[in-house]
Amino acid sequence: FNIDFIDYLKIDVEGAEYDFLLNKDLSKIGCIGIEMHGTLGKEKKQEMKQHLKKYFNIYHIEYDDPSPGHSVITYLNKRFY
Repeated sequence: FNIDFIDYLKIDVEGAEYDFLLNKDLSKIGCIGIEMHGTLGKEKKQEMKQHLKKYFNIYHIEYDDPSPGHSVITYLNKRFY
């Protein structure tokens, strides 16, 4: 599609968010709304949160349940602050 920036990315992929986002360059995304599942365990969920923290600040938390629960968090790119 020849897209070089995503303004808003909504992710609700029922546990596949780790494969989709973890260790990827997220610098060209302005905002991410994510439902993050804890089915892979507390450590994996923390790893994902640390990766997102490199690029984003938390804008809003709908809820953030401990594993194996899930979280709904909106992240805003740090370049926007």
